[in-house]
Formats: sequence, C-alpha cells, structure tokens
Amino acid sequence: MNQLKMKFYQFAYTDKNPVFRLFMKHEMPQELYGSNYGIIMKDKTLPVLIYPGKEGVIFDIHGGGYTYGDYRDEDHFCKYLHDKTGMTIVSCNYSLSGTAKFPTQIEQVYTTIKAILSDSQINTEKIYLVGHSAGANCAAAQVLLAGQRQEFRIDKVVLNYPWLDLACNPGTRPKVKGNNMSSGMLQMFRYMYFANMKDSRLPLASPLLADMRQLECFPGTYIMTCAQDALRIDGVRFCERLKLAGIKVHFHEVNAHHGFIEEGMRGCFQKINSKTELAKEEINKMIDWYQED
Repeated sequence: MNQLKMKFYQFAYTDKNPVFRLFMKHEMPQELYGSNYGIIMKDKTLPVLIYPGKEGVIFDIHGGGYTYGDYRDEDHFCKYLHDKTGMTIVSCNYSLSGTAKFPTQIEQVYTTIKAILSDSQINTEKIYLVGHSAGANCAAAQVLLAGQRQEFRIDKVVLNYPWLDLACNPGTRPKVKGNNMSSGMLQMFRYMYFANMKDSRLPLASPLLADMRQLECFPGTYIMTCAQDALRIDGVRFCERLKLAGIKVHFHEVNAHHGFIEEGMRGCFQKINSKTELAKEEINKMIDWYQED
C-alpha cells in the first residue's frame, strides 16, 4: 500500500476527520434499550450495554472491520435477542483501529467477558457468543483465548458472515455477484487494524489459520454465510476445518448480502419491511439452535 493511501486512511477513518465523527454520531440510535455497564480496563473504563435476564448470557460483538461501528449499533438486535430468549445480553465494546491496533480489541472483549461472568448478579448457566463479520472474527478469537487460558468456558458460538482470514490478499478473493465488501474496503480494514501486517497470520487475527489442536477447543458452532458476499469462502473453509477437528458445526447460507441482519434490525421496533422480516427469520433460526440441547 502506498504512503498516500496510508495517510488518507489515517485521516479519513479516525476522529481527526470531522465527517467520520459526524457519521459515527449519526449512526447511533437516539434511544437505547440496554443499560450502560462500565468495564474497568488497565487504562480506561469501557462502557458496554447490558440487558439483564436469566438462564445464561449471550455476548454480542459488533462488526465494522474493526474500523467503524459501535456497540450501541447492536441495540435493536440485542433487544430482540433478549425478548426472545430471556437471557442476559451483553453488547460488547472495543476501541476502533483508528486509535488501537491488534490485539487490543481481542483483549478488551476478553476482559469484558471475564468481568461480566464474575458478577454474582448474572446467571452464567449458559455462555454463548455471537459475532458479525469482524465481530465474528473477534468471537472466534475469544474461543481460542478461552481454550488457551482456561479462565472460563464457552458453550456455543455463532459466527454470522465471518471474516476469518485477514492474511488473505482481498484482491485474490473470489468475485461474487451482489457483493458489497469491495477488495479496497477490506484492504483498508486490514491496514487500519494491524501495526505489523505479519500479525495477520496469527490465529487470534485469522482463526482460519489456527491448527487442528487449537480448533479442538471450539464448542458447538453455528456459521451463517451470505451467497452475495466475498467473505463467504471464509465461513465455508472454517466449517470444513472445524469438522476435521471433530467439532459439531451447523452451517447455513442465506441468499443475501453481507450485513443484512444489522441492516434489517436497525429501527425494527418502529417499522417493519422485507429486510426486517428476513433478519428476524434468520435470528430466530439462530435462537432455535442456541436452545437445542
């Protein structure tokens, strides 16, 4: 990547750019259903949204290529999960790559999970993860870290249109009709996330590259891909590798584009349309799988 592009990204996708600040502010919902909960980190307190419930907890991790997006963007999705399951839902937060590089985001979410699970007021009978896109990358990394550190268990994990190979040159990905994740966008995300591109080959950065021994720690895994998504191949390949490692995997593909769940659930309690109906249909399938024995 040339120096001119680097300088542009460093300006365009950080708080240095007033348009980026305005975009992030505009995307936030005006009213939040969840309640703020502070997670104390080494150098800061990181807010998350929590929806108190019972019979277990679901940790939700938002996408955005680690470059944009916010835990509050998941508010409608999390409320829907809460209404349908009655479980505690936690919308996880992490620093964006304009201000923090890999593996900061992975460690922040891991610290969040530990803090929530240590709260005596929260039922931890079942511990589930769900991540979308880069959030699915982060969710898979949490499973790997939990397997390595043995500090908590994860019972099930859902990976929605996951980005699992960040070492892959975006320009070499298969061309997919209807794709809304351009190679230029993926390249920008990669550049913003890593201080050293060599780190992209580490399993915590690219779970698809983890070895079989590392993958054996995965619980039952639900992988949902989109037919109109250049990232679908990551979900397909990860499913194959998990099965080779002896993991029970539910694979499901939808004829839709990347990010359709977040798009459909935005404002879903104020309006209903075909995008909302498709998103809810797929979320219900995910919930049914969570509730299987």
